[in-house]
Amino acid sequence: MAFTLFSCSNDNKELTEDNSLITVKEMSGFSTNQSALLRKEFLKKSIFKNIKDMKNFSITEDQLLNKKYIQGEGIDEDGNHVVFRTEVEIKQLKNGDYQFAPALPNPGESCTGVNCSTCAFAEGGGCACEKIGNLGGDASYCNHTISTEIELSK
Repeated sequence: MAFTLFSCSNDNKELTEDNSLITVKEMSGFSTNQSALLRKEFLKKSIFKNIKDMKNFSITEDQLLNKKYIQGEGIDEDGNHVVFRTEVEIKQLKNGDYQFAPALPNPGESCTGVNCSTCAFAEGGGCACEKIGNLGGDASYCNHTISTEIELSK
């Protein structure tokens, strides 16, 4: 599955895409440069190609599935709210930094709002609408999409 591996760090080293892992000092979020690299990597997967304004990258965990993810949010081509994620494996290094690598196989998934201004991944799988878009409008829900394609990095 396509998720090119790369290295990121909060220190003063230059960020490159030639290394094999993502490394961060804290689990609380990603720097601007790290977010730019994550955005570029997510856009390589066809399931995420129509998502614009990718932002708010974070590490999340589904305790029922016992899986960890890099997750973000954005807007699709129709202006709907989208949350998206891909599974990762996390390892804490002796120096306290954390390394992330895509879990294999590595499908991506997304939740896209339909009359829903805030979608979220539900514990155990699927999606939930957390904030209704228009109270007088149609039903509010989120479409759940999971990529089953196999993409190989070049």
